[in-house]
Amino acid sequence: LGKNNLVILDSDHLWSYVLAEMLIYSGFVLPGGYMIVEDTILDPNKLETKYPEWWEGPKKSIEYFLRLQPEGTWEVDRTCEKNFFTFHSGGFLKRLK
Repeated sequence: LGKNNLVILDSDHLWSYVLAEMLIYSGFVLPGGYMIVEDTILDPNKLETKYPEWWEGPKKSIEYFLRLQPEGTWEVDRTCEKNFFTFHSGGFLKRLK
């Protein structure tokens, strides 16, 4: 692996699945690298679906993931949200150490 690297997660959106992916793939991200969790813009309260637990996934997963990590290891990098529009709001996680 190089000095910086990037992992992008965009598969199943069930929160427990996304969290499991984050826990597995975060180990590949070096300090200074990013893990991007896609589709955090999906809000289960604003969508009508038969599977509300599926839509709640990415955003909830980030919240849980950050709580499980040692303090100062990761940060949400809002500077990656250019022009204040993205489908991955709050999903740009930078590894600090």
